[in-house]
Amino acid sequence: MKRSLALLLSAALILCSCVFVSAADAPTSVRPSGICEAGDGSYIITDVFNKQVLKGNGTSWTVIAGKLAPAGASGEPNGLYIDGKADEAYFALPWDVVPFMEGYAVSDAEANVVRYVAGGTVQTLITTKGGLNYPTGLATDGENLYVADSGNDRIVKMDKNGSLSVYASKISGPTGICWSDGALYVCETDKNRVLCVTEGKVKVVAGIATADGDEYEGGYVNGSADAALFDHPMGVIAKDDVIYVSDTGNMAIRKISAGMVTTLLDASDVGYKAAEPRGLAFNGADLVIADVYYPYPVAMSTSQTSFADVKADDPALPVMQKAAQYRIIQGWPDPKTGELRFMADTPVTRAQFVTMLSRAQLFIDGQTVINGANVYADVKGTEWFAKAINWATDAGYMLGKLRNGERIADPGSLLKASEIDLFLDRFAASLGVENEHLETESPVTRLQAVDGLLKVLEKAGY
Repeated sequence: MKRSLALLLSAALILCSCVFVSAADAPTSVRPSGICEAGDGSYIITDVFNKQVLKGNGTSWTVIAGKLAPAGASGEPNGLYIDGKADEAYFALPWDVVPFMEGYAVSDAEANVVRYVAGGTVQTLITTKGGLNYPTGLATDGENLYVADSGNDRIVKMDKNGSLSVYASKISGPTGICWSDGALYVCETDKNRVLCVTEGKVKVVAGIATADGDEYEGGYVNGSADAALFDHPMGVIAKDDVIYVSDTGNMAIRKISAGMVTTLLDASDVGYKAAEPRGLAFNGADLVIADVYYPYPVAMSTSQTSFADVKADDPALPVMQKAAQYRIIQGWPDPKTGELRFMADTPVTRAQFVTMLSRAQLFIDGQTVINGANVYADVKGTEWFAKAINWATDAGYMLGKLRNGERIADPGSLLKASEIDLFLDRFAASLGVENEHLETESPVTRLQAVDGLLKVLEKAGY
């Protein structure tokens, strides 16, 4: 748990340095960690800053358990461990929450117990006699409660009679867990993997554990689940044979489906930028994220990307959807309706294709820095495409042109087949494969560009 706890503590220190919370009945700042549906369109969350359990719709919150303690020297409310009436009880550090029996089970990590919130009271469900050491993630199969006993490297099970047993052991620093279709999915945080436990038997779903001294190296690589890399994942939820993961160390949301790992959202996105994503829940087709740095849950669609100008029977639909899944393209919004369009037959500029190429690289390795030295007379460095062009040049994929003795990128010119072949030849060579050349000299279309990129990725095993 060394690195896992460090992630939490660093967040708390940063928050304490800029937020002061007074001893009032309701929190002035909310830092969600665990999240679950409340069944009426609202959510129950654990607030790791104010040490409370809240209910709300994301814009307003009501405290359902936990009294706001006086602030310590740093400004953060003190953590305490006191049972009793819900508005008089205290939590040390409420990490996760799940519906259980007639109320909610809450893991109180720093108190080494699991609490139970129901009927206007807070009671201890699993006491310190249970031997828990920093309990974090919680899950239930409808009858039994499962606890990620992070400090003891195991999963503990409590049956309907209150008896405790070890459900799975030798799991390095488990945090986020969920139950789905007879299996328990586990974030093995300290080894940067996602596991599946069935009847006590553990198997790796995705991720590689590579030792580096006392720690395990993380990473950010998409593709085949047995070659993908995560960095201290702390949240997991499964639905319809798809597993969604809060890849906390990488500040990203990842998806595992059909043996492949892809990125749904990360810190580079416009709008919500994942900072410390943790708990996950569903609201219909939307995935709802509890991020410690955001005072409200963030919803994102998990539906397969669709384009207003692409029909369901279009033979190129799989290519377009895969390009969207790999985040190579994002679609063009219709200026009137706002709907996303693919614009398959639209010619592609050099700047647009190099941007697609940079996104393909980020799909392979999300830790790649897309930037480089600017060597072109016609690139100022502030344009939307500048970083991608500079990266492609540094990587050797783009050489530029000479015009009047100056080296130019010519970003606005339409891409010809001979040019895209040069780009893809070099990109494919870096992956140890060969590129299939286009058979036309006409300006390359958007569909041809993404299809060429995807063929290279497919040959490389992605």
